[in-house]
Amino acid sequence: MAVSKWKIIKYLAPLAIVITVGLIAKSWSTKVVAGESSIIHSDKVQNEIADNSSEVTTENLIQGNYIAKTYSHCDSIYKSLIPREESRHELIDYIIQNAIQSDSTGSNNRFLTALKEENENYNLLAFDRPLQGIYKIKDKSTSIIADIHWKEVAESYIKESAELDLIKKYHPSIDTIVESNKVNFFSDVLASEFKNVERTVYTFSNIEKKISSINELGLYKDECLEYTNYTFKKQDSTLLIGSRYNIDLEFKTFNSIDTLLNNIKLDGCKDCPDGLENMKTFAKLKGVDNIYFTYSNYVKKKGLPHLPSRALIYVDNEKVKFLWIHEVDLFGCACL
Repeated sequence: MAVSKWKIIKYLAPLAIVITVGLIAKSWSTKVVAGESSIIHSDKVQNEIADNSSEVTTENLIQGNYIAKTYSHCDSIYKSLIPREESRHELIDYIIQNAIQSDSTGSNNRFLTALKEENENYNLLAFDRPLQGIYKIKDKSTSIIADIHWKEVAESYIKESAELDLIKKYHPSIDTIVESNKVNFFSDVLASEFKNVERTVYTFSNIEKKISSINELGLYKDECLEYTNYTFKKQDSTLLIGSRYNIDLEFKTFNSIDTLLNNIKLDGCKDCPDGLENMKTFAKLKGVDNIYFTYSNYVKKKGLPHLPSRALIYVDNEKVKFLWIHEVDLFGCACL
């Protein structure tokens, strides 16, 4: 299994830069993990060139300068679109203190506070997080999709997932029983863990909010993609997002915001497809003028598959900032 390049906004982040020094070629990709970019720095580029000083040519130095400029350009784009963790926390605090015009029940305030504090806590089961992406994909059932997060430890990567830990609690030999290229369901896990107490979440389509009951927990795995998912007892293919909070939304399409999203250009700063040209708003956070929920679904255009996504964005003076995003890598970007 290749290490995923994403977390909050995986499809916006991949940046492949290849440095060739003599016969030595190395490549790095941008990774955004828990909202923090780990793009390789230009000083490392220079170090790589210095390490192979006997092979350095004027052409290679020019190429190194170009790479450094490319890094600087793309890094500035990503920082603007995807606030790093500390900046994102500050932005959400600002919204809570200054931008909420009305919130009679306090539910949106509680939601935003939780989004800041808990949404990157992978010890929480997905249905206990402030936001969840809901899709209809591999097994054709509408499900909450929970990523397998990759955590860097001592120059290697380990899986971090509350769902995987829960499955392994009841099925320790999970690696030997999971079938590839299909969703494997473990119908006993939730019943055993929660003693048949019904688990529910608030779910949202592009027109309404409802309460949905969780049915069972599954695991999908292939060469390039791995995720866990929760199906619902009552299937509804219109669902887009879920939350443990009773968020107050105003359901509406905002064409001007869609245009802003569709016009974001990442050419030269990505090696995987993105879904920006297909992203659409479907609601705004009630009582706040500039926070919108967006979605894009799977389409196939000229042989290039699009990555389905769900997002929460903040728009200020026509500048878009992603507060949260989730997508499913059907393209296989993790294998590149």
